[in-house]
Amino acid sequence: RVSESVRGLTVGANLTLVLSEVELTEEQRARATNATRPLSGQSPWVVNASVGYAPPDSPFSAFVFYNVYGPSVFEVGTNGLPDSYQQPFHSLDVSGRWAVSDHLELKLVIKNLLNDNFLVQQGTFNLRDYRPGVSGSLGLSLTL
Repeated sequence: RVSESVRGLTVGANLTLVLSEVELTEEQRARATNATRPLSGQSPWVVNASVGYAPPDSPFSAFVFYNVYGPSVFEVGTNGLPDSYQQPFHSLDVSGRWAVSDHLELKLVIKNLLNDNFLVQQGTFNLRDYRPGVSGSLGLSLTL
């Protein structure tokens, strides 16, 4: 029997593995550094996990989401320069909801609590390296 204190607790996770390859035409090979490469923007792996608590018959709920993805081609290398890769990015988001009444709901969302580096590298050179910042929103919904 499930304890009343954990009713409404949800836990989820998934792992996605992808193998992608682009084969270039002769015309494209004349400019591109590599004859084959992974699909641009396609990470070879993605991990998502979440924990939430939304007790039955409670006006409150809260969720935490973690996401990370593997390196992906950001820009295709040309003229002998290597492809540039966006490096793995870790994010942690939280959301909470409070049903103030049958018609009024308050929602808070905070994204990217880890404020991880957004890093793009071409070989050993950093093309982009910055922290995108933490963002949030507060919403109020009225249902008539």
